[in-house]
Amino acid sequence: MDAIKVKDIMESIEKVAPSVLAEAYDNVGLLVGDSQQQVRKVIVGLEVTDSLIEEAINKGCELIVVHHPLIFSPLKRITQDDSISRKIIRLIKEDISLYVAHTNLDKADGGLNDYLCKTLGLKPNKKLNLEEVDLIRICDIEPQSFSQLIIQIRDRLNLKNIRYVGSIDASIERIGVCSGSGMSLFDMAVENGIDAYITGDVKYHDAVKAMDFGIPVIDAGHFGTEIICRQLFENILTQAFKKNIKVYQHEDFFDPIRMV
Repeated sequence: MDAIKVKDIMESIEKVAPSVLAEAYDNVGLLVGDSQQQVRKVIVGLEVTDSLIEEAINKGCELIVVHHPLIFSPLKRITQDDSISRKIIRLIKEDISLYVAHTNLDKADGGLNDYLCKTLGLKPNKKLNLEEVDLIRICDIEPQSFSQLIIQIRDRLNLKNIRYVGSIDASIERIGVCSGSGMSLFDMAVENGIDAYITGDVKYHDAVKAMDFGIPVIDAGHFGTEIICRQLFENILTQAFKKNIKVYQHEDFFDPIRMV
């Protein structure tokens, strides 16, 4: 087999999650590096952290693949004076490329939201194909109480704690699912007849609104609903390249929001 290059990794991911699916505000694709660089080892993660870069260096990885863009807003300068610039400088010095699949991965058939549903033991019967609204998945289930659903989601995501809004006695048959921060799409999900909504980053006023609608909400966290992207990336790359590249999952990362 010919040497695998960064562009080959990009193509394998974009077969699942074409970059054209990304939201207009987003920044996906090759953000740092050389598409012609040869790749033998890849590390996949949620976020570009100092520990991820350190692990990539220690393991001899030529490429980092993550879900969250390191570069989101335009940079006017790249110096050692801010954390984003420092990471970019280090990646370049270490000759490590960086590739991002974000909202395109969220939206794609077989992408992150579908993988989240699978992880939660839910089967989507449709996604909302209305531009950004196709970030949401709608899942019908056998009737169960909201308390049962809370426990199921907590255990399947291996979370110690979970936040929720609404009555634990509510009967649930149709669920809306959106990884990350999905409350901006809550109204669209409600219009599709949901009995409950699963997402992350639920703010106080979001919670009040959900109570007014009478729709229970599970806040499984931004981290909790998206850290599974590591396994999804590994699955995509392993299927595409078998044993011709080594794929590592970034392990030294945890939810920065702590509870006592």
